[in-house]
Amino acid sequence: MPDNEKNIPAEPETGPLPSAESGGQSGQIHVSDAMLAKLVDALNNLVRRETAQTASLERIEEQIEHTQETQEANREAWTTWLTRFILAREAGWRLWMVQLTVRVVAVVLGISAFWGFMGWYIDRIEIVRMAQTYCDTAVQVYEEEENATVALELLDKAVELNGNDSEIRFQRAFIGGMAVVRDLFNLDRPVNREELDRAHGALAQARMLQRLRPKSPESHILSSQIYTALKKFDTAESEMSKALELASDNPLVRWRHAALLMEQVRNDQKKVLDHAAMLAEAEKELDAALELSRKPKVHSSLFDASLTSLVVRPFVSLQSGLEEGRLDKMIFLWKGVLEAEHRKNYAKARDYYTEALKSDPGFSLALSSRGIAWISGGTKDLAKAKEDFLQALETDPNCVQAYYGLGMVYGYQDRYETAKSYFDKGLAINDSALRLLKWRGIVNTEMQQWDAALEDYDKALDLNPADYELYVRKAKVLEKTGKTQEAISDLLFAEELNPDNPDIAYNLGNIYLGLGDTDRALARYGSALKQKPTFDDCWAAQADALAKANRMDEALESLNQAVACAKQQSERFLLRRGVLEQAMGRKEPALADFQAAREKDEKLAPAWWGEAQVLADLGRAEEARAALESYINLHPDDPEARLLQERLK
Repeated sequence: MPDNEKNIPAEPETGPLPSAESGGQSGQIHVSDAMLAKLVDALNNLVRRETAQTASLERIEEQIEHTQETQEANREAWTTWLTRFILAREAGWRLWMVQLTVRVVAVVLGISAFWGFMGWYIDRIEIVRMAQTYCDTAVQVYEEEENATVALELLDKAVELNGNDSEIRFQRAFIGGMAVVRDLFNLDRPVNREELDRAHGALAQARMLQRLRPKSPESHILSSQIYTALKKFDTAESEMSKALELASDNPLVRWRHAALLMEQVRNDQKKVLDHAAMLAEAEKELDAALELSRKPKVHSSLFDASLTSLVVRPFVSLQSGLEEGRLDKMIFLWKGVLEAEHRKNYAKARDYYTEALKSDPGFSLALSSRGIAWISGGTKDLAKAKEDFLQALETDPNCVQAYYGLGMVYGYQDRYETAKSYFDKGLAINDSALRLLKWRGIVNTEMQQWDAALEDYDKALDLNPADYELYVRKAKVLEKTGKTQEAISDLLFAEELNPDNPDIAYNLGNIYLGLGDTDRALARYGSALKQKPTFDDCWAAQADALAKANRMDEALESLNQAVACAKQQSERFLLRRGVLEQAMGRKEPALADFQAAREKDEKLAPAWWGEAQVLADLGRAEEARAALESYINLHPDDPEARLLQERLK
């Protein structure tokens, strides 16, 4: 049985209790009332005890339940308190953690921002330094070499690096505008539409410069030079006056003022201005510019820079690692131009070009200009000119002026194929170089390449339709090819462009003489000689026309004038006069002219031939044979010479 059942009193059995009176029966047990009472009391006690135990158990159960409920309530209260405590502390910790995290993030971001700023700052210093170096180098290249192409390439790089810097933008606009000025000044023809648009664009840049730096002279210099190139000299003078007011101590201003004066003289075809006085003033300006160029250069103010450039400018040295740009070689170059082109003093011009070369031995402009001076004027030194031109090409393979000069050197030596090759090279670089086209046409004419010559003259006329000299040269070629009417039309058009020009009248006279129209030819020759009395070729041509008209004495007088006016190669007129005198029967004067002609040029075969004929006619056989021998040495296959030789034996 289970243990809890052992102590539980057994239930009394039910049924009737034995009667007291039944004691008489055998076998029955008779219980007294006392015992019964005790038994009843025992049972009642058992019942009470059971009841008490039951109540006790119930109380115990209630206590247990109460204890459990109390414990559960306590547990719930503890759990609630602990939960609330933990939640309260967790919110605080969370807030603390958030604040700590924010502070850490702020510190990290601050440090990152600082290092980022320092990185940007260092990079910016390098960028500004590099941009400034590009800018300074560009200015130096432009000032020392006047090479705007390279300078603009460098400035474009500077703009890419630091495009907000006003100094860089200023130099980019100024040098870009001056590049246009250079191209316009180098033109040997009128400007075309595209070039005019570029000139107006440069003027717009000058206006921008004026707004950017109203107290800087560069904008007025640029405007003045553009107006000078466009032949608007009054406006150019006005702009240059403003530049001089702002910076008379700037060598660039003084140099460009001299260039303006020289250009005014160059374009004053009617001689209205006092050329001598203006050239003297230009020379003074160049001297002043030379002196100023040797002084230290003042850098631009920090107020001209952008904000970002100002931030880093304390750590960027201006012109670091670069020498000061100097204008002295360019000024010497222009002093040479003044002497060569305006005063025709080529020796002094060469001295100035040499001074420019002392500053820069590879200065191609000075070398080619000195080469031109060697082949200009009466005395030419072709060897020295060639040396200068070749040296210029070593320094600058694209020096068009050097190719032109070499073409002229070989042209003077009658080496026309070589001359043409150099003109071709120059035109390959600049196909709109009027001077090269013109001289290549002349060389083609000398080589009797008529079609090529006409093509060159036509191209040249497309570039400058108002160049009367080109019409004259083209007319000569047209006459050679039998197109006389076209030649006359071109010459008449040239005469409209330049009335009373002696060259046009002279060439018209030649064509009329070739057509047999002696009267028109003489009228034209007379007009040319009236305009130019020292025109030796025209005197000789007039003599031919007079001879054809059988006006021999007048023809002889005209040849006398040709000989008297001849400044070079007078032997050709002596020869022609000797032939005329021989035809007129004036043997002694003819002999003297033939001898004088061949003394000037020993290879002049017609002079030896005329001398031999006159001597033979005079009966001076020995002298005639000697003169004839010299002629035969030059022309061994002449049958008439052989006949005369047989006659003199």
